[in-house]
Amino acid sequence: MKYIFFIFSIIISTSVFAQEKGIQFEKGTWKEVVAKAKKENKMIYVDFFTTWCGPCKLMSSKYFIDEKAGVKYNPTFVNFKIDAEKGEGVELAKKYNVTGYPTNIFIDSKTEKIIYKTMGCPIDVSGLIENADVAILEKKDPMSIEEYEAKFKSNKYDESFLKKNKKKNNRLGKLNDTYVDEYFSQYSEKMTDLEKYNFISANEESLTAKIQSFNYLQTLINKNIVPNDKIQQTTESLVYHSLEKAEKSNNEKELLEAAILMKNYYTNGYEYSFEPLEKFYIKNKNEKRLEELYNEYGNYFSNIKPEVFDKKNKDAFESNVDAKMSMLKFQGGEAANITEGEVRQQLIEDGRNRIYSVSTANNLNSICWNIYEKMSANKSLLESSLNWIQTAMQLTDIDIEEWAPMADTYAHLLVVSGKKQEAIQQMKHIIKMTSQNKIEDVDSYKKYLKELEKK
Repeated sequence: MKYIFFIFSIIISTSVFAQEKGIQFEKGTWKEVVAKAKKENKMIYVDFFTTWCGPCKLMSSKYFIDEKAGVKYNPTFVNFKIDAEKGEGVELAKKYNVTGYPTNIFIDSKTEKIIYKTMGCPIDVSGLIENADVAILEKKDPMSIEEYEAKFKSNKYDESFLKKNKKKNNRLGKLNDTYVDEYFSQYSEKMTDLEKYNFISANEESLTAKIQSFNYLQTLINKNIVPNDKIQQTTESLVYHSLEKAEKSNNEKELLEAAILMKNYYTNGYEYSFEPLEKFYIKNKNEKRLEELYNEYGNYFSNIKPEVFDKKNKDAFESNVDAKMSMLKFQGGEAANITEGEVRQQLIEDGRNRIYSVSTANNLNSICWNIYEKMSANKSLLESSLNWIQTAMQLTDIDIEEWAPMADTYAHLLVVSGKKQEAIQQMKHIIKMTSQNKIEDVDSYKKYLKELEKK
């Protein structure tokens, strides 16, 4: 019994020692916590948890007992854990608008107002420490984010203000677009070429491609200040993020500007710019603009030259080979022994040597199917779609599984074009080919043929 008691004592002591090394949490009431924090001139750190929350348990068992967390939190905060579904935790959660768990809030003990709030479990203890650092910096900043925004709108600010505003938005995880754009526009003249490039590269997710920064990047090409491939990467990133932000803005002018840049400066930019524009015009029920869009992109996709397909298919295939080899190397073990030749053969069997052709065919099929469903009364567009879908069929005719959906769209378009008998013959051909190749969708094709024959 003494031996058992000794072991038990060691376990208890080890647990207590681990907790002492980590974050020290107060056991009293909220009123007592606030009073202590005021007395010690500290901020309050509150961990809102629930008994059923898995990430909450992870933080408690792994992060809070970490010595590094204790070193960061204990000298600066009075720390408090509270169950948001029990006791005074219910009212406290309402007061601070806690809507998910875990929620960590850093509070000014004098005003009991939020300094910094974050929801979710950090990836590791360094994330927990980073949250504390943000709170410390926020406490030192005399201006709130709302005050920064108001001052910016007043146009009464200088370079120092824009720098501080950028830092504040970065640490709070907020968008910096407007402030970074403004900073570059006003103060880039004082920078060297390399400093300008580094600024753009560091802020490529915040800058927009339609401003001075984008135009400046193009002037760097062949100057030997930055390698051209790096300039291209940064340019594409600017363009991509600009289209992404324009899509969220629901502003047609911004979307069109970003789409033009995407088509001119982004690899496969036509492909990437199509879907956001289509979604926008469908959402806003702008049939005229949708017709123009389908004509532009349908003609573009159906007139790509064979040598372009060859190059883009090859480039995409080589990228797939490199990615697959890197993944196998990372996995290690037997996977690392698979040769590049074997990888290439498998990718060819999977059709990865025709990625661009199939992607283009799918884009054409999407356009043509939408015309069938929504715009078949437009005779001019309908006639064009019959040509576009045949291009899609030609691009996929070596793989029946890829070809069949294109051929099915063609049959549907024939029906609304008044060519029912041609459509019936087309469906019989699809059924024959898919049956021979044991394609799963053959039953749906048979069903559509029966519907046509009954009409």
